[in-house]
Amino acid sequence: MNELGITWKKVLSHVVFLNQNFIRNKNILGNCSCMEAYQRAAGGAPGISILKPLVGADPNLQDNLENFNIAYPNLFFLSLQYELLICVHEEKDPAVKIVEPLMERYPHVDARLFLGGNNMKIGGNPKLNNLLPGYQAAKYDFVLISDSGIRTGKDDLSEMVSKMKPNVGMVHGLPFVTERKGFAAILDKVYFGGAHARMYITMNVVGIICVSGMSNLIRKSILDDAGGLQEFAKYISEDYYMGIACARSGYVTRLSSFPALQNAGCPSLSSFRKRMVRFGNITTISTSLPLLYMLYPPVDWTYQCKKSTWENSPKKVDDGPCSYRAVHDHREPMTECFVLGLFVSWAISYLTSWDPIVCFMVHVIQWFILDYLQLKALQREPLNFSKVDYTLAWMYRECLTPFFFLEGLFSRTVRWRTGTFKLHWGGYLEEVR
Repeated sequence: MNELGITWKKVLSHVVFLNQNFIRNKNILGNCSCMEAYQRAAGGAPGISILKPLVGADPNLQDNLENFNIAYPNLFFLSLQYELLICVHEEKDPAVKIVEPLMERYPHVDARLFLGGNNMKIGGNPKLNNLLPGYQAAKYDFVLISDSGIRTGKDDLSEMVSKMKPNVGMVHGLPFVTERKGFAAILDKVYFGGAHARMYITMNVVGIICVSGMSNLIRKSILDDAGGLQEFAKYISEDYYMGIACARSGYVTRLSSFPALQNAGCPSLSSFRKRMVRFGNITTISTSLPLLYMLYPPVDWTYQCKKSTWENSPKKVDDGPCSYRAVHDHREPMTECFVLGLFVSWAISYLTSWDPIVCFMVHVIQWFILDYLQLKALQREPLNFSKVDYTLAWMYRECLTPFFFLEGLFSRTVRWRTGTFKLHWGGYLEEVR
């Protein structure tokens, strides 16, 4: 057990160095001509249906929409057929007053507005309920699902398309955040540039399915073969199961060179806590064996490779053309600095004569520095906060994360956008009236 704890610590310590090398290589790809890269790979540009689910009017919503290559179409879009399908939750949604003027301002954009939400209810997932009418009207096989809070750069979409080679079913962006002011904004950046990115990149580098639904480019045919959005609407983590659907269809997933930049207008400590609790809730409820997932490393799972079948019972196999690895949680809380540090310090003090307090302090300092280096590697521009701000935000998250996890572990309800939902084992959800 002691050797296992020390080995796990060494693995996670080297993960950051692996991620930094990966990030540098991805940035090199991001600097090339994305359109030329796609033309070399596939010989032309495909059509894309862009799905944008909106609920409410965030202060940065107009900026996010205008930067979605609407106001500034580059040469890539001159040779690309695309459509923008905006879906609102209800007819009187405040977002409508922002979207309609933009559609009038940019008439050259093939944009349409749809009413989804409870009017098109197909399951418990409110996001997919919202997207259904736009999805049904989509003309192209390439579908980009982009959350309302995502701010897209001029080269992001073209780079994602360049990675959609014949064997690729989905390209997804690493969740990150834009430059915003305030301690809550710093906290978001420290988390998504540190702990979250650490495991997200690692899982994708080693070939384990780990997908976030903030910005995903996927083949519509894959979703249709799996049963359409109706099949995924019964889960709270539809993004994860879309990644599974890609693997079942014989495709692979790829990580975009550019991160999915979250640009919500009102970050707060309260919203951060709710988000972390919801993440903890989802990662434990979406597997029927959460304690086993916390204690043991990932395993290879194979699902029945029948496009019309969506069983929840994985079958472990050694090999085969349809085998793939999937993970839904991040081995919480054993990947967290303080929890792992306690185990490692105890293990080292048991095996040697070293002081456990000194071991714990060395571990924390090393973790603190590696997280900062990874954040700097992810950041395209200089950070807009000081090292003191980073220290405070890092300590705040590390100290409170175990409590957030425990709160989510013992809760079966989540507050998500339009309502309150009850979660069931396997990731199913139902709305609580």
